[in-house]
Amino acid sequence: MDENATKVLKMLCQPNKVLRFLWIYQYLIGLYGINHEEVESQTTFTEYIKSTMPLIPTVATRDQKKLNKNPNCKEDMFTYIRNTIGHPNVFDVSSFDMEIPSIDVYLPQLEEMAINTM
Repeated sequence: MDENATKVLKMLCQPNKVLRFLWIYQYLIGLYGINHEEVESQTTFTEYIKSTMPLIPTVATRDQKKLNKNPNCKEDMFTYIRNTIGHPNVFDVSSFDMEIPSIDVYLPQLEEMAINTM
């Protein structure tokens, strides 16, 4: 079994779905998010998602820097969930009430993308 297949199988066996989501997302950035400078880039990965999975819903970003540049900035649901988990605003009490889209809906699609790399 090659190294990618071993990584994917180990990620898929992770019982914690939040960890599994984050690990698979990061793994896919390493495969599909390499920019022209040969650096892993979330932006490059989100462009890949938009071009290959146009039916994935998008939502307004919570990233204030991006919103300052473009008030209509949107993120695909994979990236939105990843950023919501990875960058919580612990200083804003209202953020604890924020609805995070169900990982259960989007995790199987990420898993399928990872399996297709084997």
